Amino acid sequence: FKKEYGLYRVYTLNSIPPKWANMSISYRALLYKHHPIESISEFSAIQGGIASSMLFGTSVCTMVIISCGYASEIHDHSFTLFPDDVGILLGAFGLVTIGTFELDPFNKWMKRFHYFGVFLTMGIFFAFNFQQFSMAYLYPHKYTYARVWYPIFLDCISLGGFLNWQWWLKKGEKYQDELKADKSMKYDEDYVSKLSIMNLTSEGVYFVGAGVSMASFMIYYSYNCNECDTCFDGCID
Repeated sequence: FKKEYGLYRVYTLNSIPPKWANMSISYRALLYKHHPIESISEFSAIQGGIASSMLFGTSVCTMVIISCGYASEIHDHSFTLFPDDVGILLGAFGLVTIGTFELDPFNKWMKRFHYFGVFLTMGIFFAFNFQQFSMAYLYPHKYTYARVWYPIFLDCISLGGFLNWQWWLKKGEKYQDELKADKSMKYDEDYVSKLSIMNLTSEGVYFVGAGVSMASFMIYYSYNCNECDTCFDGCID
């Protein structure tokens, strides 16, 4: 960022105008220049910005693509539901939940549903790990356990991003406590921006790992299904 730019918490107020349809609209934005942005979801919850529509639109598109892929599979093959199928569908639904229920720092129920969606996204990692371990276990004549290092590597990347994000959140909370304790202390705009950027970047790393895991799951899905159609019984033996 240039010196005159920065990142800090912006909270959008919504209300229904007088003699208007039963739909609230944004009418004011509160600027918390002393408080950093804590997550991508909070950043996307700012009404009027392109990030607001991008998060929800991307999550819905992901769910549609996953659903269409399974619809095609059910139509073209004899389909059997496995744990990894349940995991990937729950993970995709979790992304939609995140996009639907914005991370409103002042709304408890919005936050609860949002974090429930975050919890569901862990199904993506479960699905990809289960798929790769299953391919090595069921078809040892063709696949080795060396392939499981790929999903484990993505797990470590996402876990590292998540832990780093939590660490920066704690630093942000400590900084806010210091500001509250010392009323004469002036907030540092550069430090607030740094905290915001590190929060967004760290959480972004988590979702990059989730996105790559989901894409890899769908790529390898056809390999798994081809094996099931040709040599499922023989491969187990």
